[in-house]
Amino acid sequence: MKYTTSRKAKQGMDMLKQLHANGNPQLRKQLEQESPDLFRKEKVYSFKKDDVRSYALKSLHPIAGLTQSQRSRVIAYMSKLNEVN
Repeated sequence: MKYTTSRKAKQGMDMLKQLHANGNPQLRKQLEQESPDLFRKEKVYSFKKDDVRSYALKSLHPIAGLTQSQRSRVIAYMSKLNEVN
């Protein structure tokens, strides 16, 4: 009978490996060679969350006088125009 590990259990084991490897450079190097995706660097975004919020408010300003249902309809149409085929 063969046992398989669940995805959640595997993620837990990966986290334990990371914790042990952070204090031991030799172990970390070995684990990086075995599974490079275990120690991925954080993704850096040039378009920050605050920028997104700011532009969202700026783009909603021209339609601020509309009702919510009208705004929803306009935004749905804008989204349709924004799609690239």
